[in-house]
Amino acid sequence: MRAIFYSYIWGCVNTRLDEYALMAYSLPAREDTYMELTKTQRRWLASKAQRIKPTVMIGKEGLSEGVTAQTDAELEAHELIKVRFVGHKENILEIAHLLAEGANAALVRTIGHVAIFYRPREDQEKREIVLPLK
Repeated sequence: MRAIFYSYIWGCVNTRLDEYALMAYSLPAREDTYMELTKTQRRWLASKAQRIKPTVMIGKEGLSEGVTAQTDAELEAHELIKVRFVGHKENILEIAHLLAEGANAALVRTIGHVAIFYRPREDQEKREIVLPLK
């Protein structure tokens, strides 16, 4: 994802996400792994995520192919991860939704500058997290 920066006279930087750049940025979709979570499942996953540390950081460069590839690799290894936003703090929700879509993961929750993502492993035998049915 590319962001367009508009700098103002007083030195602040305002970021606007470029729609066309977002449409051009995509990874191959794995439709079989994307899932919607219920409220109970989101709460349960959020409680499990309290004990883990953020493994992916999004800095001043914002969302890029490297960040999405790293998120994809971490989700394949751990199923449940946290992503910390160091830069672009005003666009956390938009970037989190784009990252979830790019990695074919479910956005569990955003708290402050941290987003929680979940994606079950493709191999049923290697899955460590079993979601509640509700």
